[in-house]
Amino acid sequence: MRLIELARGVGARVAALSALLVIASMVLLGGLVYAWIDDALISRVRRSIEEEMATLLVLPAAGQPNWLISEIGRRTEQGLIRRYAYRVVTSGGMHIAGDTWLNAAEPGWSEQELPAPAGANIGAGRLLVLTIAVDRNLLLSVGQDVRWIADVEKELLELLLWSLLGGMGLATLTALVAQRIVAQRLAVVSKSAHAIMDGNLKNRIPLTGANDDFDRLSQTLNDMLDRIQGLMDNLEQVTDDIAHDLRTPLGRLRQGLERARAEARTPQAYGEAIDRAITEADGLLATFTALLRIAQIEAGARHSAFRSTDLSEVMRSVAEAYEPSAEERSQRIALDIEPGVEIPGDRDLLTQAFANLIENALLHTPAGTQITLTLARDAAGVVAAVSDNGPGVADDERERIFRRFYRLEASRTTPGTGLGLSLVAAVARLHGATIEASDARPGLRISLTFPA
Repeated sequence: MRLIELARGVGARVAALSALLVIASMVLLGGLVYAWIDDALISRVRRSIEEEMATLLVLPAAGQPNWLISEIGRRTEQGLIRRYAYRVVTSGGMHIAGDTWLNAAEPGWSEQELPAPAGANIGAGRLLVLTIAVDRNLLLSVGQDVRWIADVEKELLELLLWSLLGGMGLATLTALVAQRIVAQRLAVVSKSAHAIMDGNLKNRIPLTGANDDFDRLSQTLNDMLDRIQGLMDNLEQVTDDIAHDLRTPLGRLRQGLERARAEARTPQAYGEAIDRAITEADGLLATFTALLRIAQIEAGARHSAFRSTDLSEVMRSVAEAYEPSAEERSQRIALDIEPGVEIPGDRDLLTQAFANLIENALLHTPAGTQITLTLARDAAGVVAAVSDNGPGVADDERERIFRRFYRLEASRTTPGTGLGLSLVAAVARLHGATIEASDARPGLRISLTFPA
């Protein structure tokens, strides 16, 4: 059963495919080498015959047919072992001189399969022959035995076959080793996944430090698990926050209705009780609407609305919209915005985020405070910030202000749901930006750094 599981695994398929590719490459390479060597040997014989032919034609008096006939006769009548076979025939095919067993042919290259007679002093078998016209009446043929090329081809083919068998064995062994390595790495991932499924949500896939594809995949999965863990922690926190922060307005709503039922005696009293209940209900609806919007943003559902957005114009428009409110509170909004800064993003969400930041600064700073909006490019990307010179936030509370329903003690009496900065953080994450709260000396500075 274990072997069947291994055979069905991805590692086994990858290993088998790798082995097949190696074997196919070896077959292709062997065929190319075989064809190249065969062509090289044939070319070598052709050059040898052409050189011999050229030698005969450039000898003194070679232009005289009688001399050439005499030279061919002398060479073929020698008792020494020869490399070449010769024959001179007329254009009509009549033998003049040379080896009679060498077939007369048309001008050009030809191959002949024939045995040489006894005493021919040249190997029999396969001959490569070159025939040219010496003049209008004579044809000269020079041939050379190429049987030895067949012997070389046979030995080469045997060598390639043995090499292929060895390569197949090596490829199979390599594939098995690779399959084993892949199976081990996948087993580590599977074991970690099962541990997480069994409830150990903080378990992570171990890295080998090789920085290979498996390490990068494991790191990606670990990042995903961290994100899931963060969302679950966030969900748990939201659940607790809802239980605590929504309990109070729901309690007030119920108490108001009970008091109206028990105490109200006139239509005016009932109307006032209903108005108070509607106000409390509107606050609850606003809270749930903000929660739903944050959830939609964090789910990435708004990416379809991304366009090239002029962030400079967005920030200026929001600042202009809040200038009357700032004047009523004896506060001032200042701008230090670089013009023409564009980023890919959702204009509506970016507008909402900066509106929340300005509104948060207006609500939690005293009269006479200046709120400054800055926008500039730097090496890290595009940095947009909203800062004030108010009382600021303590160091240990700056990271908490982005949590849902989190409110500073000094802000408990001010209106709001505690979700404004949570929405800003969600918008920042949707746009791939980092959000940071820092000391403005004095006051609070909240910056969003969008990637370049």
